Amino acid sequence: MKISKFSVSMMALVMFCMIGGLAYADLELTPYFPVTLGSTWTYDNGNTVIVDDSMLYFDKLEVEISNAGDSGQVFLEVTENDMKHTGYSNPHYIMVEGYFSPNTLIKFPMTLGTSWIETITSNGYHPEITCEITQVSLAVEAGGNIYPDCMELTWSIEYPDGYNWTNPLLSRKLYFEENIGCIKRIDHWQDGSETTMEVVDYFIGPTACECDLNRDSKCDMQDWLKFGEDWGRTDCNEPGVDCECDLNTDGKCDMQDWLMFGEDWGRTDCPL
Repeated sequence: MKISKFSVSMMALVMFCMIGGLAYADLELTPYFPVTLGSTWTYDNGNTVIVDDSMLYFDKLEVEISNAGDSGQVFLEVTENDMKHTGYSNPHYIMVEGYFSPNTLIKFPMTLGTSWIETITSNGYHPEITCEITQVSLAVEAGGNIYPDCMELTWSIEYPDGYNWTNPLLSRKLYFEENIGCIKRIDHWQDGSETTMEVVDYFIGPTACECDLNRDSKCDMQDWLKFGEDWGRTDCNEPGVDCECDLNTDGKCDMQDWLMFGEDWGRTDCPL
């Protein structure tokens, strides 16, 4: 029986993964804000949001979170260094978004004292938002539940002279529980009032499997064979060309894709 070079390489990859040698950042499970496909959060205002689309491009994950009951989307970009919003439509329903929010929503690692400053545009002016992780290992009540190990992220907003928006937002506190996401928001306004938003229910979906090429919820020999069909091609981004093995969408089927394919080899719980 003739064994191809690809088969030999793949056998080596599978053994390597079983030993546990691969180290690849799983951007879907970012600390304190998982964005796995199908994850949902329901808030005390009745809105439910869902991660309904995600795509890995090289070293970043592009995510769409939509309002399950109405129009509106928020678009996020996740890397190993931070999570940014890149666009939105009607963003008020999602806990960490809003018309007053920095472009960089979270910076990693999320440790006490981590801070950053951003300038936004509002009503023709340029308010400055200082973001800082102000507390960790904090027990927080939200939606009738106690979340025992939360991180508090505080936004403080400074407005330039002449800013004339009625009752502007002065500060926002966001509380994140690891592996769940943002579970509570407290907004403080210029008139002294305070408003809150809390999670009452959530579901965190399983991580996607890059290797489940035939979409049968498993990473097995059937996917292995599909992956090898176009191995070595460098024209995957050309019109009319579709390479199953170009997992990072860089136009080539090479070692980068090989490593991604092996990350979840053997799983039988891949989301469809």
